[in-house]
Amino acid sequence: MTTGYAIVLAVALGTTLAATPLVRHLVVRFGAVVQPSDDPRRVHTQPLATLGGAAMFIGFLAAMAV
Repeated sequence: MTTGYAIVLAVALGTTLAATPLVRHLVVRFGAVVQPSDDPRRVHTQPLATLGGAAMFIGFLAAMAV
């Protein structure tokens, strides 16, 4: 039973790690980033991607398919 959980975890981890660079490339290409501003609530100094959860969602879907 534990082996099954380990397989699902490995699939989720591997898929997420593989999808992250692809999602990052697409985010930068389509401009889905938040630019730094003078707003005191925004503390980042570099553009920040807004769709980082998409790679995790792809990993989740792959794990659920397994």
